[in-house]
Amino acid sequence: MAEPINGEARITVVTVTLNVEDVVRATIESVKGQTYQNVTHLIIDGASEDRTVEIAREYDLEGIISEPDNGVYDAMEKGRKLAKGNYVIFLNAGDVFYDKYVCEKIVEFFSKYDVDIAYGDLLPVYFRPTDVHDHPSFVAGVAIDGSVVSNKRHIFDNSIHHQLTIYKKWILEECSYISSDRAISGEYFLLMSAVFAKGAKLGYMPHIITRFALGGISTRNFGKQAVEYNQGRAKLRTMFCPVREDISIEREDEFHVVENWRDVKAQYLQAEVKARGVVHPWLKRRIDRLKPFIKAFILKLLGGFWRRMFYWTVYSEVLRLDSRITETGRNISQVERDLVEEVRDLQRRLRDLEDKNYTK
Repeated sequence: MAEPINGEARITVVTVTLNVEDVVRATIESVKGQTYQNVTHLIIDGASEDRTVEIAREYDLEGIISEPDNGVYDAMEKGRKLAKGNYVIFLNAGDVFYDKYVCEKIVEFFSKYDVDIAYGDLLPVYFRPTDVHDHPSFVAGVAIDGSVVSNKRHIFDNSIHHQLTIYKKWILEECSYISSDRAISGEYFLLMSAVFAKGAKLGYMPHIITRFALGGISTRNFGKQAVEYNQGRAKLRTMFCPVREDISIEREDEFHVVENWRDVKAQYLQAEVKARGVVHPWLKRRIDRLKPFIKAFILKLLGGFWRRMFYWTVYSEVLRLDSRITETGRNISQVERDLVEEVRDLQRRLRDLEDKNYTK
């Protein structure tokens, strides 16, 4: 394990790049802006032909390597071998830490809890207005809830995104991204090796770790990638744990090492919803559970309201009609009186005429 700097643990951030001159600066600035000072940054570049490396060299980084490679996991493999920090996280080009306190929280978490791999939540975002993606698991502005992975059987089900995962150095010294079978190479292979072959202990951090840039290779062409992923996952299960129910767990929430993690999550979610409108699945699920009760209450409230409004409307209409009928009745009565008076007048005139004729 790497020696602490000035008595404090070191964090190494590894960023894999290839022709990303428009986003690499944001990633570097995000690492540089952390309140925790003992953070070093490695750039593993795949021989970019744009200004990616030139931009990276403007900064005082731990290391910059630029050479052809065999893909993203080959580059990550180089990064894991070169990383010297006590704790290591892979932050892709365009990805940024959620806020300036993330590394500080990472070190605090590892100092409090006996875990080898920490993981948190992930916030997908669009870096550029023109970015697109077709991965159904990601919605820009809606956080990925890491707490759903709560025990080793959930590792059997799916991997954990590397952008929200922090490894102790020994994990990367003893586990690899590359397998002899290229179909299973990648972060899932490393995670399965660490958990099921090396006995690594995981712990969930109730914080958003990274703003994950949508539109990269991992979120495009989902159909093709899903087929390859499912094939690789089937092979990994056969290799490490063929039967899910045979996986031994201490308890259903064994990865939830923070005793009051729900309260911690709720506090920062409330702050983020108020400040930025971030919608988190953990909060959304709880709101969804309350929806039937809220709906029933609102319907009851509005039902009574609308009933009263209906009755009042009908009553008002009846009064209005009654008033019109009464007024019409008055008008009819007046017409009748006028007609009677006219008839009497005509009768008087006829009598007068008869009298005159009689006199003649």
